[in-house]
Amino acid sequence: MYEDASIKTDTLRLGSEDEAYLNFAVPYADTLSQRFWMEANNCDFGVIQETIFNERFVDGVLSGGLALEISDSTFAGNGALNIENLSYLGTQAERFSLDFYLRDKRLNTALSIIMQGEEKVSGSLDVPFVPESPVSLSDSFFNEPVSGSFRIAPIALNEIKGILEEFQFTQTSGILSFEGVLSGTAGEPDFSGNFNLSKPTLSGIPIDSASANFKYDHTQKNLTALTRIDARGQRAASIDAKIPISMDFSTFEVQMPGPEDSLSVNLVTDNFNLSVFNDFLNKQYTRNLRGMLNADIKVSGTKSDLISNGYLRLENGHLSVPIAGITLTDISSEIQLMKNGQLELQHFAMKSGNGNFTASGAIDLEGITPTNLSIDAKASRFKLANTDDYNLTIDLNSNISGDPIRPKASGSFTIKNGFVYLQNFGERSVEEIQLEEEETFSFSPYDSLAMDMTFVIERDFFIRNSRYLDMEIELNGELEAQKQTAGDLQLFGTLDAGDGYVRPLGKQFNLEEGNFTFSGPLENPDIFINTSYIPQGSQKQGNPITLYYIIEGTAQDPKFRFESEPQMEQQDIICYTLFNKPCYALDSWQQVVSGGGGSSPTDLLVGVLLDEVEALATQELGIDVVQIETSNTGSGAGTTTSIKTGWYLNRRTFFAIINEITGATPETMFILEYMLSNNLDLILTQGDERQQGIDLRWHYDY
Repeated sequence: MYEDASIKTDTLRLGSEDEAYLNFAVPYADTLSQRFWMEANNCDFGVIQETIFNERFVDGVLSGGLALEISDSTFAGNGALNIENLSYLGTQAERFSLDFYLRDKRLNTALSIIMQGEEKVSGSLDVPFVPESPVSLSDSFFNEPVSGSFRIAPIALNEIKGILEEFQFTQTSGILSFEGVLSGTAGEPDFSGNFNLSKPTLSGIPIDSASANFKYDHTQKNLTALTRIDARGQRAASIDAKIPISMDFSTFEVQMPGPEDSLSVNLVTDNFNLSVFNDFLNKQYTRNLRGMLNADIKVSGTKSDLISNGYLRLENGHLSVPIAGITLTDISSEIQLMKNGQLELQHFAMKSGNGNFTASGAIDLEGITPTNLSIDAKASRFKLANTDDYNLTIDLNSNISGDPIRPKASGSFTIKNGFVYLQNFGERSVEEIQLEEEETFSFSPYDSLAMDMTFVIERDFFIRNSRYLDMEIELNGELEAQKQTAGDLQLFGTLDAGDGYVRPLGKQFNLEEGNFTFSGPLENPDIFINTSYIPQGSQKQGNPITLYYIIEGTAQDPKFRFESEPQMEQQDIICYTLFNKPCYALDSWQQVVSGGGGSSPTDLLVGVLLDEVEALATQELGIDVVQIETSNTGSGAGTTTSIKTGWYLNRRTFFAIINEITGATPETMFILEYMLSNNLDLILTQGDERQQGIDLRWHYDY
C-alpha cells in the first residue's frame, strides 16, 4: 500500500474468507505524478462479475496486482492476473495467468493456461509502446523490432465442448493445435500461423485431417494461405491462394489489391462431402446439408486482367429448410468457368415435394467481377412452402438478366394450390417501437432484385383465419407484380373469391361474393367478402330470412357488419344468428346473452367475433364471465350449444349458470366455486342426476 499522503487507498472485502480482499489506490487530482495501484488476493471472480455486470459467466479465484506510474517523463508499470480453478461454459482450467511489463517504451506480455496439469495455451508479445496516436510517432518508432508467439498445444475439442456448443458446433470433434509467430518491425511486421485438426469429425463426418497455413509478408505486400482436407487416404479438398493485400500500421488502413497487383487462387475438391459444413449452418434456415462436390477452379493474373477457368460439379445434394418447412432433394449442378471470361451454368436442378426446379444460363465476367447475367429458371409443381401458416405449390417460367448486382426478373409465377393463414386479422395492430438512435440494417439478394412478372393464382388456394373469426376463402385470378431495386414488392389487380365461408358467433355463413383488390402494398389489399346464413327456424315457418355477414375495408383494418333480408334491427339479427328465432321469442337467459336484457345489441355485438362477444358481454352486461361453445354431439343428435354466464361474488367465490341446448328445452346447471387456497378449489354442482355433486380441484401454474 502506498504511504504518500496524496494517494487515496481503500480495501474491498470479497468472499467469506478473511484472506480474500481487493486493495486499490488512486491519486488525488492535484498530484503531478499519477500513480495507480491495485492488489487482489483470493477473490471470488464470480462475485466481481456480479458486482460490475450483474451477471456471472466465469467462475474462479482471482489474485494479482496492477501498478502504473504516469508523468511527463515516465510511463511505466507492471501487473499480473491469475485465476485459479477457472470454469467457463463447462470448460475447466487449473490456472489462467496474464502478466505484463511496461518500461522504456516497450510492452512485454505473457499468457498461460494450464489444463489437466499441462500448459495448453501460451503466448508472448514484445512490441514498442507509447501512449500516443500512431500518426504522430516518428520513423524510429516504426523501426523498432517486434516479436511474439501464440501456441495452442494439442487439445481435444471435447475438453472445450461447452464453448463449441455455445457457437452451435455440436458434432465437431478432434485434436486441435495452432502455432503463430510475429516478427519484423513495428512498421513492417510479418505474421505466420499453422492450424491443424487431426482425427477430426466435422458435423458428424469423420475425415483424416484438416490443416490451414497462412503467412502475411509486409515487405512483399501479400497474404498466402494453404488449406488442406484429407479423407479416406486422399486429398478431398485444397485451396491455395496468394492475395496482394497489406496494412499501413501508422493509420491501420487496409490496402486492397491495385490494378497491376498479381493474385492467384486454386480450388480443388475430389468427392468432397458437403455434410462437413452442417455445424456451420444457421439451423433456423438450413439443416442436413449433404452432397458430393468435385471442382478444379483456377483464377490468376492482375486485377485488371484476370483469367479464370475450371469446373464445379455437385451431385446428390440434399438440404432441409425449416423456416419454409421443405426439403430440397436430388440437387445437382454443373458450372464451367470459360477462358473467354464467362461462367456458364450448364445445369442446375432440385426437387421439392412432387415437383422440380431447373435453371441454366451464363454470367459474363471481367476478371472475377460479374458484369452481366442471363439465367432461365423453370419449376413445375414445386413445393415452395409447407408450414402451419403457409403452404404453396408453384409453377415458374422466368428469366433473370442484367447487372448481377441489380438483376431483373421477368416471366410468370403460378400458384397451383396452397393456403395462407392471415396474421392478426381483425386485431388492433401493435405499434412497432424503435429506440432513439437505434438503427436497423438488412441486405439480401431480394433487396437488389427488380421484378416485372405476372402472378397467377389457380384454384385450390385459400386464405384462412382461425384466431377470432374462423374463415376460409378460396381465391383465384391474375396479378401484375412490380418491384424496383431496393424497393418493396407491389401487386396490382383483383383476385376473385370463388368459394368459402366465415363463422361468426359459431354459425357458418357461406360465401356469396368477394374479392381482394391490390393497388400496391402486398400486405394490405382492399377486401370485400359477403356471406349469408339462413336460420333453420325461419325456413320451417315459411318466411325465409337471410342473414348476411360482410367484411370490407383493408386487410390491416377490416370492418365487420351484419345485414338481413328482409331488413331487421341488429338485435333481431343477433337473436336469429344465435338461436334461430327473434328476440321476442327468446327465453330470459337467451335474452341476457343476446343483449335483449336492456343493453343495446348494436353497441354490444355489431362487428365482433365469437371471442369478442364474450369479452364485450362482460363489459356491457355486467357479467364477469361469458363463454359460448358449440360442439357436435355425434350419432345424428346434432350440435350442442353451451352458454356459461358467471359472476364473482367476492375474491374467493364464483357463481355460474350453464345452459346446454340440445333440443327445445335447455338443460340448466348451477356451479358454485370457492377458493380454499391458491391451488385448491371447492366446487358444488347442481343440475340433473348426471351433473351434480361436490368436487375438489387442485391446480398448479408453472
